[in-house]
Amino acid sequence: MARLRDSKAITLATLGLILLAGSYLILQIFPYLSQVIDFLESIAAPFLLALATSYLLHPVITFLHIKLKLPKVFAILLIYLLIAALVTLIFIFCIPKFIVQLEHLTTAAANLEQTLPAILAKEQSSLLPPKILAYIMQLIFYLKSRFSLANLNLSLDKSLNYLFILFVTPFLAFYMLRDSAAIEESLGTVCPTAHKSVATKIISEVNETLSRYIRGQLMVSIVIGSLTFLSYKFICGLPHSLLLASLAAICNFIPYLGPFLGAAPALVIAATLSWETTLAVFLTNLILQIFEGNLISPQIIGKQLALHPLLVIFAVIVGGEAAGIWGLLLAVPVLAILKIIIKNVMQETEENQANKI
Repeated sequence: MARLRDSKAITLATLGLILLAGSYLILQIFPYLSQVIDFLESIAAPFLLALATSYLLHPVITFLHIKLKLPKVFAILLIYLLIAALVTLIFIFCIPKFIVQLEHLTTAAANLEQTLPAILAKEQSSLLPPKILAYIMQLIFYLKSRFSLANLNLSLDKSLNYLFILFVTPFLAFYMLRDSAAIEESLGTVCPTAHKSVATKIISEVNETLSRYIRGQLMVSIVIGSLTFLSYKFICGLPHSLLLASLAAICNFIPYLGPFLGAAPALVIAATLSWETTLAVFLTNLILQIFEGNLISPQIIGKQLALHPLLVIFAVIVGGEAAGIWGLLLAVPVLAILKIIIKNVMQETEENQANKI
């Protein structure tokens, strides 16, 4: 028994040293990572989006194929047809409003630097301390520089790449859905025979965890986005409510930090209107996050990841610094995968040590 505890301690110490060495190596090569990350992003983006799409659609395809006895290819094509109809309706009814609000918001952002100081100065004596005012102005300058027309034009240069990704993703997802069993079986055969059982277990757990996490996060983001839109539109009277609620829904995919990022633009816009609107937007986001954290997320996502909040926040920060938006979105799934691998490897090591005893 003592030998087993010593072996477990040695394994944990080894993993800790590997983690520290890896972190040090990443810090040393960090200045050269941006070009590598840009290259990998252009290659991996369609595969990651296709993988997420296959995880989302797999339960529906399985139901149609197994329960309703539809051929798998026909089931996939049927779901694709329904998605195409839904996307067409969104383009017809929502995209024009979205574009109009984006144009209005861009115009308002151009004048934000001149209009907001006067409003804040008027409320300074009764509402906000000078230091808070200074922090708000710094935030405004940062947002103005980040979302200026120059940066927007720079992002438009990548439009062809984005169109290519959107075009390729459905085809990749189709083959992933059609050949999911063969792909999972081939991944298991890569490992040596001695470790095939643990490899199969890891693949199964990763599939189950990622599937629940992606579907759960999507449902939570849709619910929060819808409630945010209704609150901004009918309670706060906030302009650009569709655009701001969509941004909040997207940012909600980022654990813990996402709600703050999603609420910041709405608070900035509300600050240009009145302190009553600012307070209403702040309370709306606070109530929605309490509602999400205590009711929506536990019911929809549950505790399947079982990751400590501090570890999640650390992973999100490191991912954001290393890989930008992709790092923010992939930090938690990658952390969950690493946890599953480490847990199963340690269990196999303990079992081997116990068998030797």
